[in-house]
Amino acid sequence: MGGDLQIESTLGQGSHFWFDLHLPEIPHWVEQHEAQQKVITGYQGPPRHLLVVDDHWENRAIIRDLCFEVTEAQHGQEGLEQIRARRPDLVITDLVMPVMDGFELIRQVRNSLDFQELPILVFSASVLEEEVPKAGYQAFLSKPFQADQLLELLRVHLGLTWNYETSSPAPIVSIAPIPTTEKLPEILVGPSPEQAAILNRLAMMGDISGVVEAVTNFHQDNPQLEGFTQHLNSLAKEYEMNKMEDLIKQFL
Repeated sequence: MGGDLQIESTLGQGSHFWFDLHLPEIPHWVEQHEAQQKVITGYQGPPRHLLVVDDHWENRAIIRDLCFEVTEAQHGQEGLEQIRARRPDLVITDLVMPVMDGFELIRQVRNSLDFQELPILVFSASVLEEEVPKAGYQAFLSKPFQADQLLELLRVHLGLTWNYETSSPAPIVSIAPIPTTEKLPEILVGPSPEQAAILNRLAMMGDISGVVEAVTNFHQDNPQLEGFTQHLNSLAKEYEMNKMEDLIKQFL
């Protein structure tokens, strides 16, 4: 295998050991745990009602596709009215909004005896977690965030049991052999740099439905994008945001 073992020692302080290994490159690495990841199709039990308080909510497609009932509010005042009127099971709120911000919304909700136990998830692109008072919310997410982060928080704070897509024993047939992501541009006909920039922006926002809609439009204009479109759509269906971004960035 080869390599070097080195040591530094200081009297009265201790010793520092480290080593370097020369390992062969593995050109066709396959991440088995990701390949075996199950696809969430919904959850058990009655429909859960979510209130999203945000004037720029990009991830609505994620929760709507999983059979959540979703009510949206543009700012904290509207969100407070919806909480009182509809009594949601969980609230997802931004912090920086017009009229009433998320800080005041949380304060007023927690001051109400009827909603002191209401789960609240906080997310923000402009406020750091350490700047948010610890009392009043269950979890904090920094924008942009991955779909699986949001889904895990929903599972924990709503006590959900997910339903998963049942897989058939038949082997998966790929449209074209894709040994590594590095070879994708040589195998697939991809979007133009301008189209890839649009897809990349939508993916960075977490707008999965926007990515699917955009690539479908590009495919209609250029039938040669068939393989790329199907591959990207399959990643979108499984909420594989990192893989979607990696694929798109190769065509920028």
